[in-house]
Amino acid sequence: MPAIRHLFFDLFGTLVTNPNNFNNLPAYESTWKLLHNNGLCMSYDRFITSFAACRQQLEQWSQRHYKEYSIAELVDQFCDQYLPGSSPRLRSLFLEQYIQDWSCSVHHPLEITAMLHRLHEHYGLSVLSNCQHHSLAIAHLERSGLTPLLDNVLTSVEYGYRKPHPDIYAAAQQQAGCNASECLFIGDNLVSDYLGPRKAGMQSWLIDPQEKHTVPVEHRIKSILTTETRLLKLRMLASA
Repeated sequence: MPAIRHLFFDLFGTLVTNPNNFNNLPAYESTWKLLHNNGLCMSYDRFITSFAACRQQLEQWSQRHYKEYSIAELVDQFCDQYLPGSSPRLRSLFLEQYIQDWSCSVHHPLEITAMLHRLHEHYGLSVLSNCQHHSLAIAHLERSGLTPLLDNVLTSVEYGYRKPHPDIYAAAQQQAGCNASECLFIGDNLVSDYLGPRKAGMQSWLIDPQEKHTVPVEHRIKSILTTETRLLKLRMLASA
């Protein structure tokens, strides 16, 4: 097995927590109030259901083609259907408020930031994330204090295709400037963060604390925080 030179991390669910599920939460009331005050004639519950349906339509299209949609496209689809004739200004405010509400339940564990500071002494570090708004990913990385440690941040919306499309891994690997076999991908999604990178020639570890998936034990980690110990053992074996 080639020595690992570069670490790639998924973002949401790996370096920071996933947001709470959109459906049936009061967390998006600010978004609804903004739209309600500007002509949206539906209850909060119906807004949640209708917006989720619009998102699901785009998700189904994206999953078929592995092409990524943007939050701006999601906002436009909702407004075209339920707020026809709404101004670009309102749509921009809608997007900003939705992102703000969405981000409220994302947490940025300090222990992960500290670990990446230590890993940075031995490896190149990059993020490859399925994310529909590039600046959203950057904002959460900045809040975590991780931005100065990263060589590259590649998002699906920026590239145009989402994981597990093979080209996005190749683009990330080329940015890192090393062979695919020298890259280790770490994330919490079986297809996007484990199988996809392996098909692209990378090494990969799956965060799978409940052992839901059938992967070799040496490819499974129970927590992102065990990454450092596992890598240290590999370095010790290589130098023995």
